Amino acid sequence: MTPDYKIEANGNDITDTVKDRLISLTVLDEAGLKSDTLVLELDNRGNRVALPAVGARIEVWLGYAESGLASMGTFTADELRVEGPAETLTIVADAADMTESLKEVKERSWHGVTLGDLVSTLAMEHGFTPQIHSSLEKIALGHLDQAESDLHLLTRLGTRYGAMAKTAAGRLLFLPRGKAATASGTAIPPVHLTAQDLTRWSMRQVARKAYSSTLAFWQDTDRGAKGHALVGAGHPQRVLTVPSPTPEAAYTKALAAHRTAPQQETTLAIECAGRFDLMTGTPLDLREIGPGIDGPWVLDHVTHTLDSTGYNLRARARPKAS
Repeated sequence: MTPDYKIEANGNDITDTVKDRLISLTVLDEAGLKSDTLVLELDNRGNRVALPAVGARIEVWLGYAESGLASMGTFTADELRVEGPAETLTIVADAADMTESLKEVKERSWHGVTLGDLVSTLAMEHGFTPQIHSSLEKIALGHLDQAESDLHLLTRLGTRYGAMAKTAAGRLLFLPRGKAATASGTAIPPVHLTAQDLTRWSMRQVARKAYSSTLAFWQDTDRGAKGHALVGAGHPQRVLTVPSPTPEAAYTKALAAHRTAPQQETTLAIECAGRFDLMTGTPLDLREIGPGIDGPWVLDHVTHTLDSTGYNLRARARPKAS
């Protein structure tokens, strides 16, 4: 298979212009609302490469000459580095979907809305199409004060309810963490990999404090009622001190926290020949590798690299949530 690529800058195909000068092309596909990143390193001997303008839109495709290319996304150039004496030009660009407006601090309150209402409102405010998983959209938030950016608010709510927000192709997704499902709840079919598909793999387990139960509180200020929700039984017990507005919201919060506090943290690192079908959120089904590795995983960080050694992929995965 012959690695191939295509690069457009502001809608103009510049592949032939940089083909003889490309040192490396790297796409970092991040989980959640961390911005995906493109890094282009070019040979600039003789200063013959025209410096792109900061803010230029760059779209990149990767793949193979025999099977075709796939878009890796559209990025906005926000950093240029010219270095010597090797005379290289490095262009760093962030995903164009990550708008700066998401990072602006806001002060406002939300009352009587569901999680789906809030995510949909934020999506439309920033020009995205909302897609919220069916298991999350009906969660009642009651009263919520915001004194932070929308980016931080989405991250905070994701942590509270065991979910993850991500922008992709003009959409704002809000999905259960580690579930590998579409916004409609349909499971994404896994990619099957064996040892023959990988050039390297490494599994790591780190002990974490185990909780037998998780306790969350709720408080309805309108009715003057309060109580708690418990998931699991016995001690040690994890206690969530910030109250939820309803018993249902408290239980959902406790369940999410209980599920996301495993007795050990397990991560898997893999390397293989470049595959554009592997991206953050892709479920994997590993087979014939060994105990502790065979089974279901979900990718949460992927790096695509094209350089003199070819098109290669490095990725990190976590066990798929049950």
